Amino acid sequence: MKKSILIELIGLWLLISCFLGNSREFAIYNYLFSGIFLAVVSINLKNTNPFYKMILSLLGFWLIIDAFIPLLLINPFYFRNLIITGGVVIYFGYKMFPRDTQNTILPHHHSKGVTR
Repeated sequence: MKKSILIELIGLWLLISCFLGNSREFAIYNYLFSGIFLAVVSINLKNTNPFYKMILSLLGFWLIIDAFIPLLLINPFYFRNLIITGGVVIYFGYKMFPRDTQNTILPHHHSKGVTR
């Protein structure tokens, strides 16, 4: 599985998880586990843009720090923080690795060097 897909799934989890739980315990564990997982995966990325790697690592550490900020554990701030962070994580996970936009089913024609 590509690591960019893992990062996109973490971002998707952040977006979905803001609707799942209202308890402080859920918020603390969600921030901690999502942040640790995002930081570890993004630090271990290879062959990617260092800017994206740095942003994703910082977002992972931000989520870890969020678990210890009481204001971000209550509903309006918790909701907004996860929506913004999840959206940014999905965006950078998508932009991290270039996608192949060419159709690989069509044959490749060589016009030079063909003799008849």
